[in-house]
Amino acid sequence: NAFTTCFSLDTTDGCEYNNTFDSACGIIPNDTFQAKIWGYDGYILSNDVDYYKLSSSQCGTVVVNITNVPSTLRIEINAYNSLQSPIAGPAIGNLGGDISLTYNTGIGDSYILINDWNGNTSSNTYTMWVTFTPNPPVPIVTANGPLSFCEGGSVTLTSSANANNHWSTSASTQSIIVNTSGTYVDTVVVTGCVVPSLPIIVNVNPRPAAPIVIANGVTTFCQSDSLQLFISNFDTSVSYLWSNGGNDTIEYVNTTGNYLCTSISDSGCSSLNSDTISVTVNPLPSVPVIIANNSTTICEPDSLILSITNPCNGCNYLWSNSATTNSIDVNTSGNYLCSSSNICGTSNSSNTISITVDPLPLPPNSLTGNIIVAANSIQIYSTATVVGTTYYEWSVPTGWIINSGQGTTQINVTVNSNFTSGQVCVKDSNSCGVSVDSCLNISFNAGIEEINSINNIEVYPNPANTILNIHQSNYAPNQQLIITD
Repeated sequence: NAFTTCFSLDTTDGCEYNNTFDSACGIIPNDTFQAKIWGYDGYILSNDVDYYKLSSSQCGTVVVNITNVPSTLRIEINAYNSLQSPIAGPAIGNLGGDISLTYNTGIGDSYILINDWNGNTSSNTYTMWVTFTPNPPVPIVTANGPLSFCEGGSVTLTSSANANNHWSTSASTQSIIVNTSGTYVDTVVVTGCVVPSLPIIVNVNPRPAAPIVIANGVTTFCQSDSLQLFISNFDTSVSYLWSNGGNDTIEYVNTTGNYLCTSISDSGCSSLNSDTISVTVNPLPSVPVIIANNSTTICEPDSLILSITNPCNGCNYLWSNSATTNSIDVNTSGNYLCSSSNICGTSNSSNTISITVDPLPLPPNSLTGNIIVAANSIQIYSTATVVGTTYYEWSVPTGWIINSGQGTTQINVTVNSNFTSGQVCVKDSNSCGVSVDSCLNISFNAGIEEINSINNIEVYPNPANTILNIHQSNYAPNQQLIITD
């Protein structure tokens, strides 16, 4: 960071007559000048002064070194600021001795004065070197983000100088947080040297106004309806973004939720959110789906449960049997269905479930047929048809043979030879069970055919199944009674 200027013999540089501040010979880094002490043809010219002007765009430390001084010269060095006020020196060397002077300079001009205190009668030359070291360096300010942003944001500006900071905001830290528009500079001050950074311009874009959202109607409604939300303070210079993705000034909603809106300016800045509008959309009643918990054909006295598989919140139910619960207990044949209703209306009817309740079998009606039978005879017994009966089961006295009709309402039987008494019974059955028996008491036939022309013979009881009495009230000799079966 240092530069050195060397002054050596060069009569063409035009610095021979630099004996005032105004005629000071300008010094440019790495340029070469003639450094000469003047004399006039043997005349002594004491206190000859040479002025040099050093121009700098930075603060720094200047070191002036003079070497190769003739033995007849005694040289003094002084330094002045741009106001031509002394800032360093004097530094006085011995005859023919080297000499050095160090001083600090700010941005701008400083002056170096070389004075011959010994006098001379001829021009004598010497070598002068000027070394400049910037101090401190120009601070470099960096930002941790864009310099143009929206209201509510900020950017951190950080200086490369870690000490002696003097920000345009009056902060003295290495970093500052900026959230307002403006020009920001960090100036480093060291030993009176003021070094400003390049200006940093920050632009804070204002937020647009927050939208005012109005609901054009009640915020609780039914599924088949919708609600209009609109922005009452709409601005054509901004765009809008709704929480449901819409971007118009009017939004139609038909879904339960919380709705709000944000304004967006051309610079991309978003406003604060609008107030939230809560919308409740009540669903239409769903069409019930009903199922049975078992087979839809049952027997008395059983029952069946019909229930709704898709109940809806807030719904009421009405069954075809006038029940209003979510499930019903059914023990009667019929077609069953259901509908649901809520504040938004009544649904269509559900699917229909047909229920069949089969009765238990009834006892058979009275039996018909002979109750007094003869041995080895063929007999017919029957009963009336019972509704719902699928089978008639007959039973006869031991030894009897059912020739035909088992399972029907009439049987054909053969009476055995040694029958005395017994029962002919029948019971009916269906898918739900078997009835009790209905029976007919049967006895053996011991009666005889009476001859009415014989008035004096009496038979009793007739018929009989134990003792048969034959009585003749007017006995006559030589009469014969023959009994056959």
